[in-house]
Amino acid sequence: MLKLKLFYIFSCFVFVENKELPKFMRDLRCPLTHDFKPCFLEKGNAAIPLIAKGDPEYNIPKMDPFEIPVVKLFSSPSMALNLTNLKIYGLENLKIIDIEVDLNRRMFRTTLKGENVTAIGNYSIDGKILVMPIKSKGLFSMYIQNGIYIATKIDHIIDKHGEKYYKPVFEPLDYHLEKVDFQIHNLFGENKVLGDEVNRFLNNNWDILMIEFGPEIAQIISKIITDIFDNLAAVVPVKYVFLDDPVFKFK
Repeated sequence: MLKLKLFYIFSCFVFVENKELPKFMRDLRCPLTHDFKPCFLEKGNAAIPLIAKGDPEYNIPKMDPFEIPVVKLFSSPSMALNLTNLKIYGLENLKIIDIEVDLNRRMFRTTLKGENVTAIGNYSIDGKILVMPIKSKGLFSMYIQNGIYIATKIDHIIDKHGEKYYKPVFEPLDYHLEKVDFQIHNLFGENKVLGDEVNRFLNNNWDILMIEFGPEIAQIISKIITDIFDNLAAVVPVKYVFLDDPVFKFK
């Protein structure tokens, strides 16, 4: 499978370590006890739309919409497909529907649902579609309906300057999509009939297309999630992340 190359352009920030959580998250912490799951489902869902607003101090990007300048989606001897000025809508409406916790491993497996996630941007393609040569560019949109995204992270703990910090390690994102709709404009220039036929074919066979492109789409969503946790973990010590819990000892 061809590897997705993502190029994110974010402003550079000088991080100051030993920060507390962002103010909007401090009242949303949970204890690491058997009450963690119901607490996390409630407060985690309350936090998502707040996180989506972004926080430059913690290098958390704005997610309504989330913007990616360039995505090299597909590259082979027979085809090159690039996306630019990509905007992803609907991430602020994601809902946490389940959380599995293994405190001994410090493993957290979070299941999120997005009823509607939309990606809009520009495309450029050079190659063949259905054995037909094509070299085109224009607008495109993609609508992902009822996606389930399962993010698994294991929190390692490291010492920095006398404080303990998390170093999260993520497994590949698992996902299940109910339906994906595509709309690609100007595929064959003025031949709108042919362009409509190709769009119809893509939408009728979206599940086959996802075998090739699904992992790349999942990697984009995974990158968004991991960047948030990585940037917070880099500057917020363990002692500020959860409510005090005398039962669970960090080693």
